[in-house]
Amino acid sequence: MVDNYLEIALIFAIALNIIVTLMVAKSGSFDKAQKVAQIVIIWVVPVVASIGILIFILSDRDPKLPASPSGAGVNEKVSQLE
Repeated sequence: MVDNYLEIALIFAIALNIIVTLMVAKSGSFDKAQKVAQIVIIWVVPVVASIGILIFILSDRDPKLPASPSGAGVNEKVSQLE
């Protein structure tokens, strides 16, 4: 069931990208260089976001640092500096 939601979201995202790409390509408001740049951005940004999320997930697998001792919070460190 969860896989179906992922497939639906993926199909929706691809369809939306295709629709916006066609709208940009047919638009008379931009010159050729602007159209190319906008189409590249439309397709690259989701990939960049996916890579960023992948890096976040992989870095989250690293072992965690041990918890700080009780009472050694940020506020106490600041008060020691005064």
